[in-house]
Amino acid sequence: MAVPKNDVKLGDMILADGGFTCIGDGEVLEVFQDKDNLELYVNCAVGRHFLKGAEDDHGMLIGFSKYEDSNEPVLSTRQKF
Repeated sequence: MAVPKNDVKLGDMILADGGFTCIGDGEVLEVFQDKDNLELYVNCAVGRHFLKGAEDDHGMLIGFSKYEDSNEPVLSTRQKF
């Protein structure tokens, strides 16, 4: 299910729905916050994938959904570096 970008906060887990070259389809990622510019991001294969600008005209995140099902197995997570 799509999620409004404004509903995503530090520490949330989001699911990559696909379409990324730096994040695998179905990856579950923790949301972090940059200490300098305070922007939210997830770690990806090339470093950081910032969420700013990753929303559609209705404020919904493109390519991500909120991960809420604790019964569904986590395929992978990326550690903060």
